[in-house]
Amino acid sequence: MIYFLYGDDDFRIDQRADQLVQQFRADRDDMSVVNIDVDNASAEQVAGQLMATSLFGDDELFLIKGVTASKEIWEMIGDVIDRLPKAKTIVMTHIKAIANVASPAITRTFKALKSSGANIEKFDIKEIRDPRQWLRETAKGRGLTLDDRAVNRLVEYVSGDENVVARLSVELDRLSPLGKEITESMIVKYVEPSPTANSFIIFDKSLRGDAEFVAAELDRLEQLGEDPHRFVGLLVSQELALAAAVVGASQNINPFQLSQAKRLLSSLRWGGRAELNIARVSDVIAELDYQLKMSKPEEAWTRIRIALGQIATFSW
Repeated sequence: MIYFLYGDDDFRIDQRADQLVQQFRADRDDMSVVNIDVDNASAEQVAGQLMATSLFGDDELFLIKGVTASKEIWEMIGDVIDRLPKAKTIVMTHIKAIANVASPAITRTFKALKSSGANIEKFDIKEIRDPRQWLRETAKGRGLTLDDRAVNRLVEYVSGDENVVARLSVELDRLSPLGKEITESMIVKYVEPSPTANSFIIFDKSLRGDAEFVAAELDRLEQLGEDPHRFVGLLVSQELALAAAVVGASQNINPFQLSQAKRLLSSLRWGGRAELNIARVSDVIAELDYQLKMSKPEEAWTRIRIALGQIATFSW
């Protein structure tokens, strides 16, 4: 049986490959699994390994991680696929970061794999439409418990990461030694929010009038060396998402940011004043953007403190 795992979600591809290897090893000797290093093998050498008879007969699993890193090896797979021993198991993965074959699905080898009846599985980041559900299921599988507040907080903290699922998995690994029950307070204490999450949290607190929290968080970001212009860019995206939630728009708005904005809007209870209130906020942020363009670099964080402090004093 041949498996080809591809897409842009390197994390889940690697997870699936490891799962297939573990299933194969369950009732076999570890020596029946052969790892092929694409970086240090020629196409001819790999072909020889795949078609040769070994001490195990044909009951072997060949794991070729990052097979598309070598165009020659990838093309060779298409040439020999019909001659490979049927009893052998071959697991190949496409790793986007190192691939020299950028779009394997449009290649001759991919067509040969389909024709041969290979198991072709695609893993794309955009397929994870609900990271909260993924987090609940994964935590349960690891024997961990998270209530809704903990789930929402952890997903909020990793928002903006290129691969949210990979970041969630890493944070679960870090939190699991603390106990089987992961609480919201543990996440707040031990998980560092992404820059996007920081901007949302500070924007949220500013709208709720928590000027003390906002000032302390801005001080922390400045001390950490955060780029003030990047922060304002993220702040603008939060404001646009909130504006979209107010008017019911969704085009060109990040779906996760929009869902966050909708929950924020609901909790603010602006009612019929929502459009007027967001207009006031937009004016302040637009003025902040203008002031940053006209100010010296060392004045940037001061301008941001003034703007968000102004929003925090608004009476809704």
